[in-house]
Amino acid sequence: MQWLIVAGISVTPIIIMELQKKLNELVFGKTVYEYKEVRE
Repeated sequence: MQWLIVAGISVTPIIIMELQKKLNELVFGKTVYEYKEVRE
């Protein structure tokens, strides 16, 4: 039971940050990270 609590607490910030990025994208039209291909 204690390991489930630890896993839940450690995963929560990742979920919150992903939701925040999606919210910023929808509300403000901003992308936090824009993926670009690097060509040489």
